[in-house]
This record gives sequence, C-alpha cells and structure tokens, in this order.
Amino acid sequence: MPETTILDAPMQHEAAIDVDAIKALVRERCGLCDDVPGRDTTARAVQERMAACGINGTADYRQRLQRDEQELLALVELLTINVSYLYREPLHDQQVFDHVLAPMLERNGDTPVRILSAGCAHGEELVSLAIALCERHGEAVLERVVLAGADIDRAALHAATTGRYPEAAFHALPAGLRQRYFTPVTGGGGAVQERLLRRLHYAPINLADAAPSPAPHDMDLIFYRNVSIYFDKPAQVRALRHLAARLKPGGVLVPGRAETRSNDLGVLRLARYGPVHCFQ
Repeated sequence: MPETTILDAPMQHEAAIDVDAIKALVRERCGLCDDVPGRDTTARAVQERMAACGINGTADYRQRLQRDEQELLALVELLTINVSYLYREPLHDQQVFDHVLAPMLERNGDTPVRILSAGCAHGEELVSLAIALCERHGEAVLERVVLAGADIDRAALHAATTGRYPEAAFHALPAGLRQRYFTPVTGGGGAVQERLLRRLHYAPINLADAAPSPAPHDMDLIFYRNVSIYFDKPAQVRALRHLAARLKPGGVLVPGRAETRSNDLGVLRLARYGPVHCFQ
C-alpha cells in the first residue's frame, strides 16, 4: 500500500469537539490509528464532515456514521493521505518474481496467476509490478497473470483507474521505462499506456472489516506492504485473517521487507523463498 500517513494540519478549537467515540468507531470499522502525540486530525475531519452533512452534534454524527457506510468512507478519505511513487521497491519485486512468482507460473500452466496489491492507494504498486513483470518476462506475461489492486479509499481507486500520475510519482522510475509505458500529459506527469492499463483491475476493500467483501478472491500472491503499520494490533490480526481468506491453498502473502515480524501474529505461517520472507 503504498504509505498512508495521518494528516497533521492544525485545527482551531479542537477541544470543542469530542471525537473519542468517533475515533473508536473508525478504529473498530477501519483499523486506522490516530495516536501520534500532539496531532488530532480526526477532530478537523469530523468538523468538516459534520458541516457537509448539516449536523451540529458529535453524538448525532456518530449515529450517522453507524448507519451510513458512504459517510464513513468520506470521513476515512479525510483521515488518510495516500503517498507513494512508481518503482518504489524494484529489488524486492524482482526477488519475489524470481523466487515466488516464477514457480507459480510454471505450476499454474495455462491458469493465470492471480496477484493482489492490498492497500494499493492510487495504484502505483500495481502499475510498478506490471511494468517489472513485462521487463522480466516480456509483455506476453500479462496473458498469464491477473493484476488486481484494492483499497478502502474509493477516491484513490477512481484515480487509479485513470492511470494518470503527477510528475512527483516518477522520480524513481528509469527514463526508459517511462517512455515505454507512459504517455506525457498536459501539465506534467504521465498516463499509463492503454495496453497496460486495461490489464489492471481495482476494487474496494476494508481490511479491518469483520465481514470481508466478496472480491477480489482466490489470489495466488498478495503484496501487503506499508499498510499494517498504520493499524493497531487487533486490526492487524483482522486484516491478516481477511487476506488469508482471499488466498488460494498454497498462496503466498508478501509483506514489506521490514514488516515480517509485525505480521507474524499466528494467522499465517512464516515461510522463506530464497531472500524473500513471506506468509502462507
């Protein structure tokens, strides 16, 4: 997932809004933490959404959140900023391809290998995986895989479907790859070329939800990087159970390189494929 950082802009008169109950509700439903000392952006986000809904009391707004899933998602969008860039972890991607994906491609034969980027934000990781796959195996490999991304932020998912990225997203992408897979756009940045974009699929997901949504599912390989660090421990366990239910038997979940220990919570079995630590 790409990084999700809690907003930290100051808010005037935060003490006038009692948001503890709303923070508890957001944590229960979505797993998001807002525990950084000296920062309480939940209050600012609540104030903005209460004004948009025409609600004056915090208690009334909490009741609205309990019955209105769309309003909960609107609040969550204000609580998170999806910050990422293209080709963020090329070495780790290559290690996964060589030691995990290659045997899957061989084993699956004509059945496509299903790959999920969980917490995909605007799709930077999924696009990067698609490009790296093409560079390693040729573009014909796209016929042998299904590439899916999922995130709780529906606005970010909508942006992902357009395949348009600002100039800042390209700082780690080699110039040759940018020319090969992107088209320049007015005002800077670039758009994923259609031949690649049509291979990428996106769906909403709430990893902290006790009742997982039906899609995507039956995944062979799930990338789960830079997401769990923003959950408290109960939400981390729920998220892993959620993802475990989406893995095929023998499927593999790949955490970030520094996230192995924090995800070793007894939900999935720790395994090692060459230099890659993962879970099954």
